[in-house]
Amino acid sequence: MKTQISHLIHNHYSYKIVYDVCENSSSKVYIICIHSLLRNRFDFTRLQLILFKYFNIVKVDLIGHGQSEHLQRGNYSLKIFAQSVISVINALSAKNVVIIGDEFGAKVAEYIAAIKNFVISGVVLHNYENNFDDFIQKVYSTYSEYSKLSFSSLENVIEFIKTDKKLYNLQSENLTESELSTFAIQQVKSNYDTWIWRYDLSVLSNAESFSKKYKVKCEVLSKSIDIKFCIFDKDYSAFVEWVRKVCRQKSYDEDRI
Repeated sequence: MKTQISHLIHNHYSYKIVYDVCENSSSKVYIICIHSLLRNRFDFTRLQLILFKYFNIVKVDLIGHGQSEHLQRGNYSLKIFAQSVISVINALSAKNVVIIGDEFGAKVAEYIAAIKNFVISGVVLHNYENNFDDFIQKVYSTYSEYSKLSFSSLENVIEFIKTDKKLYNLQSENLTESELSTFAIQQVKSNYDTWIWRYDLSVLSNAESFSKKYKVKCEVLSKSIDIKFCIFDKDYSAFVEWVRKVCRQKSYDEDRI
């Protein structure tokens, strides 16, 4: 696995977007994983370990999240989040892409599919939120609580994650003990003698505009893009077969043009 950097130009500034690529030389398909608000790319570590046997796996830190840079000027928007992922797709020169978006990441995935549909073969929307405004309020409330917490040791962080179900999502709910330790390290940062959450609530500075500036419905997307509202089973076999199917179809359609 390689950690790489792409660059997003916004308001005359260049921002570093950090992403991991787990390459599979036998596949030309790229699975792009997009996390939710105030999360980071490590949410998809377990998924990567399962799927890299079949495809190239890319985990992206959205702008303002994880190790990617924060905006110096201007407000966050659905468009700027999508552009941070598109900068990665461009850097990889990926031509056959399937996007997995979790919660807010699903909204970002929709946006990307609408404006860059010529390289997108399929989209998976996980934990998709129809009532977006309520979702934003829930996120803000939850992480406002977390931002006030500090821990004296990583062991305390792990115990907190085990008992606080709000943190359990697609990736964290079935982790082994060693994987849980890694997950905990990735969610916090050192602050002198304590550990605090990595989350930066400034990302939500104009959250009310996320869903209002640009709305896109699945039915208006290109018919060549297959959209699923979750396709994960226990061993991910259905997902693997679906990806192969939609990518074969896209290649066939391109050959006919």
